[in-house]
Amino acid sequence: MYDLTGQFIKGYELRAQIGVGGYGVVYRAVQPSVGREVAVKIILPQYANHPDFIRRFEAEAQLVARLEHPHIVPLYDYWRQPDSAFLVMRYIRGGNLHSILQHGPLALAMCAHLFDQLGAALAVAHRAGVVHRDLKPANFLLDEDGNAYVADAGCGNVLKVAPDGAVTVLPQVPSPWFPTGVALYGKDLYVLEFENPDTDDRRAMVPRIRRIAADGTTSVVATVTRR
Repeated sequence: MYDLTGQFIKGYELRAQIGVGGYGVVYRAVQPSVGREVAVKIILPQYANHPDFIRRFEAEAQLVARLEHPHIVPLYDYWRQPDSAFLVMRYIRGGNLHSILQHGPLALAMCAHLFDQLGAALAVAHRAGVVHRDLKPANFLLDEDGNAYVADAGCGNVLKVAPDGAVTVLPQVPSPWFPTGVALYGKDLYVLEFENPDTDDRRAMVPRIRRIAADGTTSVVATVTRR
């Protein structure tokens, strides 16, 4: 997709390209009618023209638009055109957690502050039936006051694009592990998970610790066995 900086799309002036992802490009934009800065995400044509993707896109956009929490990036608007689809969201100025961690580890008090805000936001999403499915430092945005926001809530479908342009929505396989706590050490997240066997006996659940590196790679670093 060519650079659309400087163009107007449905009343929004695209000022600068600020991000590129697997599904599209994000621009910092201005809504002149109200003098508001926004982020406009433009979905790439190979996805926007596929019926399966569009059905899921519209269903999830409507669901996420109903989420209301101070630390979930709100969705203001969305629409489709013949060769693309658009999401308009609040513009968060402070960057994302991934880029911030490149400058060194966060203080413990800041970690607790972020986890408190992000955990509350995810709890609200889960109660509304929205599962993010793409949690990573790049999807945690921070404002200029150090407050955290969950971005791209509910938009984590896994897609495969064939050379001929065909798009396959890969099935979401439920994980047999569920997280119960997280900790930030240096630039890495450590998640305490428990295996979820077909039993109501919590003592039979097997815990492990999974490391999520700043670049998004994951690995199991410890498994606890019971005697």
